[in-house]
Amino acid sequence: MADQLTDEQLLTLYESSGDDKHLSTLYTRYVGMIYGVCLKYYKNSAEAKDAASEIYLLLLRRAKGKEIDNWKPWLYTVVKNYCLEQLRSKSNKMPKQMIADRVYSEEVYHPTTDSKDEEVRKLETCIDKLEEDQKACVRMFYLEKRSYQELSDTLKLSWAQVRSRIQNGRRNLKNCMSNNK
Repeated sequence: MADQLTDEQLLTLYESSGDDKHLSTLYTRYVGMIYGVCLKYYKNSAEAKDAASEIYLLLLRRAKGKEIDNWKPWLYTVVKNYCLEQLRSKSNKMPKQMIADRVYSEEVYHPTTDSKDEEVRKLETCIDKLEEDQKACVRMFYLEKRSYQELSDTLKLSWAQVRSRIQNGRRNLKNCMSNNK
């Protein structure tokens, strides 16, 4: 019987009775779409299935007492926002070391053997002008290619302190190099 009802009729029944079976029928009707949207965002079948299950529970909370005019677009938006929110929170839980390796490892100035002697001399002069803690961090990170964690362990600094010193050292080096041209 419920399979023969339209989305709008099922929504009306759900809104008037509050009976979850009507919402469950709607969910079942669109579970393929829900899974497809989840798969599009997660790119992993197992994660998409888990998310589709979680979305049913989310729908039970979100649809209660809400007037939904057009089920399918509303559902699509809920699923999309859920997936994006989960992916965003997952990326926010990424360890800071992994984020820093992505963000701060870009080449700002890495001298090569082809570098002109003049440029290397300017760089050495600018490095020598840095504060001692910045100088040590910059040398170890850029010239010795050591990781943030290695610097933290060697210099007995917190990971955040190492990151700060490298960031400030990079900025100061950039300023110094541009002033000495």
